[in-house]
Amino acid sequence: MLNKYSLSALLLSAVSLSAQADNYIGGDLGFTTVDTGTSFSPLAAQFKIGTYINDNFAVEGRLGAGISEDEKSGTDVKIKHLVGAYARGILPVNDKAEVYGLIGVTNVDIDATAGGSTSGTSDSGLSLGIGINVKLDRDFALNFEYANLYDDEVDGADLKVSSFSLGATMLF
Repeated sequence: MLNKYSLSALLLSAVSLSAQADNYIGGDLGFTTVDTGTSFSPLAAQFKIGTYINDNFAVEGRLGAGISEDEKSGTDVKIKHLVGAYARGILPVNDKAEVYGLIGVTNVDIDATAGGSTSGTSDSGLSLGIGINVKLDRDFALNFEYANLYDDEVDGADLKVSSFSLGATMLF
């Protein structure tokens, strides 16, 4: 299981890999789907920090939390947190845009409340995604991304968490 301390150490290591690399911070608003057989759509916000190792490779860490819950048939679902570490393979399209693939691991912590009783799950799994950064100037970009954050069986039931997100990134 990925804990907050190992993710912090990974992020600090990634940011310090190269003094000449472009480091970045950003935030995303995720239109998240939590599918347990019934599909729930809570919103999540994420903070990310990373570094470009070169023009075709970056590493980053993310920390997110739910900002809304979704209710269906008397069950409320909320994302408590998302924590992840990722590698990005990047294909520059031109000087204003780059397409990337994302691979890494995400820890998801989700609560479901029904009939006054709350149950939750926290687990880590493989994450895959694809996205595009559109640079508005040298140090600022907008991004659009789809990611399958978690897909596994939990307590005998399938759990899938995916997200379409919109965000902004600033180089420093």
